[in-house]
Amino acid sequence: MKKFLIIVFVFIAVNQNALSQTEARRFTVQHSTLLVLGILSGHYFLDLEGQYKLSDKTNVSLLVSGIIPYNGHLETTQFSLKPMFIYRPFNTGLRGFYMGLFPSIGWLDFKHSCDDRDNFSCTLIGFGLETGYKWIFRNGFTMQLGTGIGKTFSIPERPWQNIVHSDGRYTFQYYDVLFDFKIGYSF
Repeated sequence: MKKFLIIVFVFIAVNQNALSQTEARRFTVQHSTLLVLGILSGHYFLDLEGQYKLSDKTNVSLLVSGIIPYNGHLETTQFSLKPMFIYRPFNTGLRGFYMGLFPSIGWLDFKHSCDDRDNFSCTLIGFGLETGYKWIFRNGFTMQLGTGIGKTFSIPERPWQNIVHSDGRYTFQYYDVLFDFKIGYSF
């Protein structure tokens, strides 16, 4: 138990030192690390988020994301916009624990070169809830971890398939699960 308390104390002390002097920061630009996953699958994953501090409790953000194929038998092209209202219950500005509510709108074009019956195009409309934590270090660099749940509808209704979206959502048949890991810089 002593070791555990010592580790917790050291962690808190290090975080207080590394995260101090961030109150003046009002804007953050972040990029998802899904780029590596996209390159491995033959796609470019573009994901850029801007987050603006309205007050110590509220922020707004806009995420622009897309998938562009560059090789492979599975050619998925996607573009989406996701504005989000972010609530920070502990008055921490741009950093710390957050809860967010978002709608999303986008477009998906799915082509499979082996079987034309699997090809489809649709408009995507969704909504969801996200929760997570953001660190802002003294030098301005940021790291954000988040998760959430939501629902995405397609017009026209697409054939059911598990799909990884460019903004980190993974669509199952009845709901979406969101995994968020971003790095960036805060001004």
